[in-house]
Amino acid sequence: MTGVNRIFVSFEIDKNELITNLRSRSPHPDLGNEAERVIKLLPKMLPGKQDGKPVNVLYALPITFRVVD
Repeated sequence: MTGVNRIFVSFEIDKNELITNLRSRSPHPDLGNEAERVIKLLPKMLPGKQDGKPVNVLYALPITFRVVD
């Protein structure tokens, strides 16, 4: 786990401005848990709009952690 580790996080911003369907893929469970914890701290975000109506928007976000001993 030491060194540079890349975690991929995906989530949706739903019609109610909430983060839903949060998932992560990481080389170590602790890094995935930390990435999810950080994403949960994000403030509410405006949902996307299509034809003037709010819609869910899927985001994929790479996060890089540098782990040192």
